[in-house]
Amino acid sequence: MIGRVRAYVFKFAARIVAGKAIAFLERDTRRGLVAIESANLTGWRPVDGLSDVALPTGRPARLLLLIHGTFSSTVGSFGALAATPEGRHFLESALSSYDAVLGFDHPTLSLDPLENAGDLLRRLSTADVATPPTVDVLCYSRGGLVARSLIEHLLPSSTWRANPGRVVFVGATNGGTALAEPQNWHDLVDLYTNLAAACARAVGLISGAAPVAEIVRGLIDSVGAFVKYLVSYAVTADGVPGLAAMEPDGSFVRRINETQPGQPAAGTPWFVVSSDFEARLLGDGHEPPELPGRLVAKLADGLVDRLMGTSNDLVVDTASMSAIDLGGGNFVQDSLPFGTNSRVYHLKYFIQPEVCGALLDWLVLREGTGLVDVGTTVSSDLPRSVRTNVLVLGSDEPISTVRAVLARSDPEWLVLERPWDAGTLHYAFDPGTVTDRIRGRRGAQSIVAALELREDDASTSVDLDEVLSRHRRNDDPQGGHATGTVVLDGGTPVGIIHDPAPPLSLDAIAQPRTRLLVPAADAPHPPRRRGTTTAPPTPVETVRGGEPQVTAHVAAHMPDRVRVGQVSTVTCRLSREQLVVATEGATDEGQAPVDPDRTITVQLVPKTNAETDGIDRVDIALPPTGDTADLYFDYVPTNACSCEVWIVVRQGPVPLLTLRLKAHVDPADDGGGAPAGPGRQTSAEASVSAEPIAGLENLQWFNIFETERRGEVVYRYEIRAEDLELLAVGESPALGDRSAYISNLYHDIEERWISSAEDITAFQRALQDYGSDLFSRLFPEAIQRALWSYRAELDRLVVLSDEPFIPWELVHLKDPDERIRPNEPHFLGQQGLVRWLYGAARPYPSTTLHAREGKVRSLCPQYLDPDLQLPETVDEEKYLATRFGAEAVEPTDKAVRQLLREGTFDLLHFAGHGVAEGMSIDQAKVLLADREAGRQYARSYLSATTVAQNANLLADKGDGGPLVVFNACQVGRIGYQLASLGGFAQAFLQGGAAAFVSSLWSVGDAPARTFVETFYDQLLDGHPIATAVTAAREKARAAGDATWLAYVVYAHPAARLDRPAPPPTRSPRRRRPAKAAGRRSPT
Repeated sequence: MIGRVRAYVFKFAARIVAGKAIAFLERDTRRGLVAIESANLTGWRPVDGLSDVALPTGRPARLLLLIHGTFSSTVGSFGALAATPEGRHFLESALSSYDAVLGFDHPTLSLDPLENAGDLLRRLSTADVATPPTVDVLCYSRGGLVARSLIEHLLPSSTWRANPGRVVFVGATNGGTALAEPQNWHDLVDLYTNLAAACARAVGLISGAAPVAEIVRGLIDSVGAFVKYLVSYAVTADGVPGLAAMEPDGSFVRRINETQPGQPAAGTPWFVVSSDFEARLLGDGHEPPELPGRLVAKLADGLVDRLMGTSNDLVVDTASMSAIDLGGGNFVQDSLPFGTNSRVYHLKYFIQPEVCGALLDWLVLREGTGLVDVGTTVSSDLPRSVRTNVLVLGSDEPISTVRAVLARSDPEWLVLERPWDAGTLHYAFDPGTVTDRIRGRRGAQSIVAALELREDDASTSVDLDEVLSRHRRNDDPQGGHATGTVVLDGGTPVGIIHDPAPPLSLDAIAQPRTRLLVPAADAPHPPRRRGTTTAPPTPVETVRGGEPQVTAHVAAHMPDRVRVGQVSTVTCRLSREQLVVATEGATDEGQAPVDPDRTITVQLVPKTNAETDGIDRVDIALPPTGDTADLYFDYVPTNACSCEVWIVVRQGPVPLLTLRLKAHVDPADDGGGAPAGPGRQTSAEASVSAEPIAGLENLQWFNIFETERRGEVVYRYEIRAEDLELLAVGESPALGDRSAYISNLYHDIEERWISSAEDITAFQRALQDYGSDLFSRLFPEAIQRALWSYRAELDRLVVLSDEPFIPWELVHLKDPDERIRPNEPHFLGQQGLVRWLYGAARPYPSTTLHAREGKVRSLCPQYLDPDLQLPETVDEEKYLATRFGAEAVEPTDKAVRQLLREGTFDLLHFAGHGVAEGMSIDQAKVLLADREAGRQYARSYLSATTVAQNANLLADKGDGGPLVVFNACQVGRIGYQLASLGGFAQAFLQGGAAAFVSSLWSVGDAPARTFVETFYDQLLDGHPIATAVTAAREKARAAGDATWLAYVVYAHPAARLDRPAPPPTRSPRRRRPAKAAGRRSPT
């Protein structure tokens, strides 16, 4: 027919009688429940029965069952929901709404649906429930017959009591399918296998991170067994009872559509999704594009229609999908009929956003919460074509009121009521259209005047009774009424008729911009779409290095006065042209170079006194020249006073731009509400470098954001490693006084170092304990498992953070399933971990470091105070002069300030004493010099504040900034100084440094020299900086340095030294006080 399926067929012993053959061939099919605990397939775990699932004890449980179709499994039939944002949102919402979401894996060939239902009931009844649970069902294909067997045949007489609830039938075989007839079995397996392969291509295009192979395995779970049966045995209906049950004229379909004793009556909340698929040949291709062209040509020629004799979705008759007890009344409360189309065939229902929206409406949201007049609810039995999320306002309302109401609500439709003669006119609008049309108008002007409404512009209307009457008769509830028709109940608007969106093409589903912002060409203009999912973003395709870049302009805006507990919206606009920034509210803008052929990730990060409400990130294509794209992110202020949110823009994992917005927050009970103040704008952190971003995507990024809400600090994490196909997200528990915790940690480390300087092993074990405690306290389980499972592969990890306190190098990995840490060391610092900071002058680190002749500087003070003298720094200075031709800088405030302001050096090395006391980062400083003052010594320091105010390190660097190495104690630590980040790391990176290396706690004099010289030797030999740091740490450890993990590196892990010919050897002139040893820390 289509080209036979290739299969390796094994011959079976004759002792397997034909009647038992399919059971033998299907013997490896899994039987049992699946606990769905996440929107990602990794959170779907097999369980035997309901007793293995935690249920509430004080009330009836709410269960959602997912029952799969023929040849398939739970993952095979429903795994596509995890491939799209809309599908993941439905899963997340279901997990929040139900006490348990369960799949049911079962054989579909060797048992009929009633036998499957019996097995399902047995597994459900393993749970001893005090009160009957409510069981809703989402069933697909043949799963519809299993669901009905359970609900109509078994539950009415079962001793295990449950209340059947809502049932959604998707492409279900309620009236059977002609492909189940034995003469069509060969055609069925050929067709199904081609569709499964096409579906795999479709899912792979939509989401490269979705486990496509696992979904495909689930889709064809029993196909192999069926192929073996077909080539080994005579084809008879008795041989495959699971298929025979779906014959349209067979006994099973006939009995299930008769009235069973105790079954639910007509009018039950059952819902149907159906499609009439017709492939299309186009001038330059075909639709759908994922199907083989030869198959599309045969389908367009009516191949399957001739087999089935009626409209179908290539596997199931369209009329069969809603054929439920047709002689007993109307059992279908609502439906989503796609009608004749070339996009939705049997295996592609769940990637359609409209299907996911219907599942939300029918299973999660339909609980009598539809909005009409503010606060008014309507009956939940309205069809989906009547949208009840409607805001009703008077036409004489001033624009300022309309803006305010739209800002704090999220209606699908806006209806304006206007008195006219003896009646009322109604005008239905998309809220986005109204927002655009009133932009720039005076707030006191009425909405009717602003929109220039006339009586002949009024929308048509229809009475609610007419809509419900048609709906109960299973007629088209719209009755020919167009989208935008106002549904009235006694003259009051209760809803808007809205055509279901036509099925999207595969390209439209795969393109985030199309999915979120652009309607299908043949669809009416929809209401404004807003973010509704918290799922992780769809990963971006592999970068094509060398593609020409363009500039992306990004602007963000939100009200600059908000209220605790009320949803507020951040609007983000993308364009290839310069954007005009709003004059009201809080605004920010920036620009960055991007690859135009890759999607851009835009993420909302609540920083202070705010939390997200809905999606926090979107993947979107940069709009074409002359066009803009608007994104909407909702957040909720949590505390009065002020709040701050960030908009972070990335391409793949590469950071491009950070916009910062702040607003004043009024208390929740403050009924006043001042008008928005004058517009204000803060500086965006944006790229000013011409360095291409291609190549940075090969790094492994660990994004960490510190957020504060309700007085507590929470860390938000994202590990993104495209080479490992790894994306892990999570949030830390709310921490207590983390400043005190970290301060005590550093204090304990240094005290332990002092007390155990002769016992390196004991000190390392103490560090392992401290690091394991950090691992357990700070990371949620998802992040713990990602770090532990990929510990051998995460060798290019970049911590990109605004977090100022945690010593990430010291974090010690452990198995999340084990109580005690491993004996062998697994510090992140051992794996070449490096860092970068949000707020640095360049948003991503450079891959090029320089050490050109005449541009290397050493700052190695020789102290007069005998207690401070460090003999090893003299040799350190000589080493720099020999290897780099370094010129010594006078250790005076004037000389150092001038050096920082000119910024013409490639490498600056400091060796001496430094300190950053606890969280008092404004005291971070290094000791430049001392002089005798009577019997004491007066000291002069270089502070982090001085660096921050004077460093101008972007000058004369081409495509890279300088490398700065501070070989002293503690100065690598950064912290908050007033309202911004301080510390030497922040100061130098914000000043333009390409890399910064220092220590987090006190280091010894000789081991400190061992580290830096090994580090420089590695760089000079051509090794990347991550390799150089790892080698230097190991060399310091071998030299007996107990603080080998003290060094922190802010750099690109692949950064290399672009080194010209070796300079001539120089000998610095230095006075050398006589002192035997020292520790790099001021007394």
